[in-house]
Amino acid sequence: MPPLALRAALPCALIGMLASCSQPEQVRVAAPPVPQISWPILPAGLTSGLRVPPAQTFVLGGGQRGSFTTAVTNRGSVPATLLLERDGQTSEVATLGPGERAAFRFSPGDAALVRNDDSGTIASLKVEVRGDTNLSMRYLDNLEN
Repeated sequence: MPPLALRAALPCALIGMLASCSQPEQVRVAAPPVPQISWPILPAGLTSGLRVPPAQTFVLGGGQRGSFTTAVTNRGSVPATLLLERDGQTSEVATLGPGERAAFRFSPGDAALVRNDDSGTIASLKVEVRGDTNLSMRYLDNLEN
């Protein structure tokens, strides 16, 4: 930060070289340092495009300590299914046709599954996650889930 210019009238006795003190003397004083404030970085969540290959399931989470909410929008041409996996049991949350959207809050330890049942077309989706975003991610063949 540049020095701050201050104008101060100094008594003639301090200057000693001037016969009269009608003009104020310009004095440069360095500005005090600006304190640095550190703000915690809060997770705002994540948004991502997702492509699920034919006859596969994308698994998000499972075993995490915190809860999370996920919203899934089907941007593709084939249906996709959002499922909840809790304690080894799987239940359907919603089947999304093209252009449809669903959201669900998953508890600690739960996994969100996005399944593509089509045998020949990739499912294209938008996934938004809020809350705990320290989540594992993997794909499984549909026969495994």
